[in-house]
Amino acid sequence: MPEQSERCAQLCRKPTDGVFEKGAVVREKETGQQMIITQLGIALIERHHFFQGLGSRYRIDPEVAVRLLGLASFKEGTP
Repeated sequence: MPEQSERCAQLCRKPTDGVFEKGAVVREKETGQQMIITQLGIALIERHHFFQGLGSRYRIDPEVAVRLLGLASFKEGTP
């Protein structure tokens, strides 16, 4: 069985020319809140539980994703 770092290299790295897809924008009409979802972002969450850094254009904030994608009801200020 390959080590974790070797598996990551196999799954996450692809030869590229430096051009990446820009992703889809999910926007809530009422509030204007939005997030950008990319294949790389989904892979980082799925494989590494990494949502990207605060302030990153491509960050997928877990609370925002839950609300915008209708995954569960979410009340601000509650766990």
